[in-house]
Amino acid sequence: MTLPTPAPNALPNAGRVRTERERVVPTHPTSCGFFLAGVGGATCRSLADSPLNPHPELKICLSALDQDNSPETTDPAMASSGLQALGICLCVLGLIGAVACCVMPRWSQSSFVGASIVTAQSHQDGIWKACVTQSTGQQQCKVYDSILALPPELQAARALTVIAIALAALGLLASVAGANFTTCLEGVKGKVAGAAGGALVLAGLLLLVPVSWWAAATVARFNDPLVTDKREIGASVWVGW
Repeated sequence: MTLPTPAPNALPNAGRVRTERERVVPTHPTSCGFFLAGVGGATCRSLADSPLNPHPELKICLSALDQDNSPETTDPAMASSGLQALGICLCVLGLIGAVACCVMPRWSQSSFVGASIVTAQSHQDGIWKACVTQSTGQQQCKVYDSILALPPELQAARALTVIAIALAALGLLASVAGANFTTCLEGVKGKVAGAAGGALVLAGLLLLVPVSWWAAATVARFNDPLVTDKREIGASVWVGW
């Protein structure tokens, strides 16, 4: 007479043995490292892939250890925020330079060339006023009396620099609002950042046109033999560039 084979669940202490085996396999990456070092990494991996694996948590242990040993990667959002912060800093510097270029009366200055040795006075011309500086350091400035009597490059410089500064200020505010490290305008940050970039590029082009036009006119008058009071390119033009 053949005795029936007891079912696996009928074995004594089967549940207790299973629980003890599950407790042997840790799931924390540090504990997994000690576990694999004692048993052997290759043996554990072959056991984890086996259909007769007595430790179902072994795959979790190996996965946690692999993630812990994987090389760290830079978060794209953090890298993008850093670049945006750098761009905003450059925008601030550009706006300060544009304001200085517009305000300072240094678009052109006196040039002492040839036989002229009189350097007691130095003339500086801006887009809003003209100044005379004495050798003693005293300076006197006078605002232009008539707008229509001004040369065309000066009239264009006035309009374009003011528009460029306004666009740069709007672009700076929009770039701050569209940055990833701010919490405003969620959901449309990409469009706002794109509009800010377009406004800043347009502001740079609007400022580049008058300073280049002024520089070309200054060089043309300097090379004109009929002009006695010659001028050179001033510091404001270089700042605008």
